Amino acid sequence: MLVKHNYCPLPKDWDKETKECCPDPPVDDPTCSDCCYDAWRLQLDYVNRAYKEVDARAQRYQRQLDSALPFRDKFKAWYEDLFKADELAGYVCQKLHVLGAQVTNICCTTKSGEEAINTLYCMVRDFYIRVDKLKEEYDKFLSCIKCLNRPELSGGIIDCLAAFNTKLEAAIATRDKIVQLLLKAVKLAFEVHASICSRYGLQRIIREWQVTFDCTDREDKEYYKGKHRPNPGDEDCSLPEKCELRPMLTFPLDEDPYFQELLERRDHYQQIVNALMNDLVIANKEKEVLLANKDNLVKAIAEVDPNNKCKP
Repeated sequence: MLVKHNYCPLPKDWDKETKECCPDPPVDDPTCSDCCYDAWRLQLDYVNRAYKEVDARAQRYQRQLDSALPFRDKFKAWYEDLFKADELAGYVCQKLHVLGAQVTNICCTTKSGEEAINTLYCMVRDFYIRVDKLKEEYDKFLSCIKCLNRPELSGGIIDCLAAFNTKLEAAIATRDKIVQLLLKAVKLAFEVHASICSRYGLQRIIREWQVTFDCTDREDKEYYKGKHRPNPGDEDCSLPEKCELRPMLTFPLDEDPYFQELLERRDHYQQIVNALMNDLVIANKEKEVLLANKDNLVKAIAEVDPNNKCKP
């Protein structure tokens, strides 16, 4: 429609804003002018500049977002790993508590077993001492009979003494093997109790792990961290006074300063990412609006272009 109708003078009663948008036609060529052609061209220039500015701003937001996302993801992954480690530490504490209780029961059993083996050893030793004394008494009694040289004694009494001596010799013959096995049992009972319940046994190791994982109460921690630590000159397994490694985590992990630092950094970068994503969405919307305006202006200007209208 715009290419078929040339410019016509505006009525004097039109409002001021409409007259400003559509100024009077040039005096030299009124037939080839059109309302708002120059204004649309100026508006198109403004839209192009605004579009470039918004596009540059959106690209800057995108670059900042691409830079912030890896940091956010790293701190998020580190925090999640540490959070899982803290949960697993609690699970380990539960297992250590159960295992510690079982080991305590075992220590009571092994202690009783050690005492029982010692008692049995004493009983067996006393038995063979008595057997040796019986052998001495038998030898003395037999020598006495032989010294008497009484024929009437060479009958049943001698036969009974011979049978008794046979049994006595059989009992004495078992002594070496039984005592050897008994000493081995005493040694094993002592080693089992020592490996579990001694100062550096399994029970102490479990306690140390409970202290490390902060599973025990304050009294237990003071007990195992204080005066019952190895004396000077014993094995030194403590950390050096100055350690360059960081972080040096302590349990419980959720109370460690590094845990809180990771949480703060994760939240900080999450806020940055959220703000940049919001700014990028706004900038992209502005780009879409400006691009639509640009397309509409280009089409409108092409329709009212005097060069197209006034072609011969």
